[in-house]
Amino acid sequence: MNITEIKETIDVLSWIISKWKKRTAIVILELLFFIQYVYCVFYKCINLNNLGIEIIDNISYLKNISILYIVISFVVFFIWFFSVRIKKINKKNIGIVFAIETENLKQKKRLSSSFYDQVVNIIRESTDREIEILQLDEYYSRRLRKDKNFSKKLINKIRANIILYGRLEERRNNAKDLYSIDFNAIVRHKALPQELSQIISQEMCYVLPKNINFEIDNEFSSFTITSEIIGESIKFILGLSFAYSRLYDEAYKMHKDCLDISFSKIKSGKNNLLSQRMYQLSLSYAISELKQLAQISRIEGSLSESIEYINRALILNPEDYGALLEKSICCFLIGNIRESMNVLMKCSKNTNDYTWAYNKAFLHTFEGNFNAAYKLYKMVVNKPVWVNVTNHCEMFIIDYLEKHPEKYELFYALGMIYYKIKQDYQLACEYFNKFILNSQKDNNKYSDTIKYVILMKDNCERKLENEPT
Repeated sequence: MNITEIKETIDVLSWIISKWKKRTAIVILELLFFIQYVYCVFYKCINLNNLGIEIIDNISYLKNISILYIVISFVVFFIWFFSVRIKKINKKNIGIVFAIETENLKQKKRLSSSFYDQVVNIIRESTDREIEILQLDEYYSRRLRKDKNFSKKLINKIRANIILYGRLEERRNNAKDLYSIDFNAIVRHKALPQELSQIISQEMCYVLPKNINFEIDNEFSSFTITSEIIGESIKFILGLSFAYSRLYDEAYKMHKDCLDISFSKIKSGKNNLLSQRMYQLSLSYAISELKQLAQISRIEGSLSESIEYINRALILNPEDYGALLEKSICCFLIGNIRESMNVLMKCSKNTNDYTWAYNKAFLHTFEGNFNAAYKLYKMVVNKPVWVNVTNHCEMFIIDYLEKHPEKYELFYALGMIYYKIKQDYQLACEYFNKFILNSQKDNNKYSDTIKYVILMKDNCERKLENEPT
């Protein structure tokens, strides 16, 4: 048997295997068995000459052939089912699935030895979790490329974190033999709004090369370089998956490594478009994940840990507005009011968001500087702020008062929020009244301020009286 005949035999076998995996294959096969069964029953058991009396001549044969048919039918079905069934990945592990179509066994072996292993080793550098690898054959790679709905079903069914699929083929261009690899990927994450899913898809496209070409003569070194590029891209994409699944710690590890690698490449002169994109996106996500980790630690009461996370974020970008706001909150909670105010002074340059003004008004109220607080609450009425900032401020003050009821000054802050911003005059009256009563119990500590608070309270009551019933 010559090489051509071997190749043709392999191609035929590959074609049969690809058809075998389809559901239509088992349906057709079972249907053929059933037709054979019906034929045998009619040929051996049915006597149409006895129509109307007893048409079954051989009951014993009918029983035997029926049992045999049922057994064979079930055996064939289970063989098909377990041969096409893909192993599910352990929930605790990171699952990476490769489904790259090749033209021959040489290409398949080259991918396995020079590409897959190196890609996985690059990802292992950023995680302590075990990595499970699955390699799917041409049937799945073709179907993944043709059917987006199938890719979504498959990644959830086998619990993979990412599926990298595509096609490797040989081409000839300018008298040179080339390998050409097309890449695409799908990532698994928690259910998200359509807008966020589109953002993830767009950012995946930014960092994952759609096509890589290199000369076959330099295939060993070229496969190594390609595996480095794809490994870093997959690492970033896995970070996206973890971030949008709220696994911020693991997401940060992935994106911090991508940031360091891309920064090293840019610094060493490999300042290509892919490295720039990787650097910019990794920087943005790493800072965002550190802010999320800081916020979670703060809510859980681990202030030192929260400050450590936020300081890391500010090392990456000392001017990051969100990180500065979070640091101001942490400084307040550890009792460093002056540093908290200094941080907010840096934030006050921002004219696109006035969340800093809410925080600063809170600090002024906390220190009993009601005039400064009043000016800020009056200013922010028509200023742009982050979504739900007012509600967050309100809940923060209420929670703080539950733990520190002696800081009754904060009733003034709640009154101002309801009076000036929410225009809930009923609640504004209640909190202004609480401030007045507590101040009177405290030897009229804020007697001058109370005069103005009474005027505001009276104004709220008038507005309530004028409201339509």
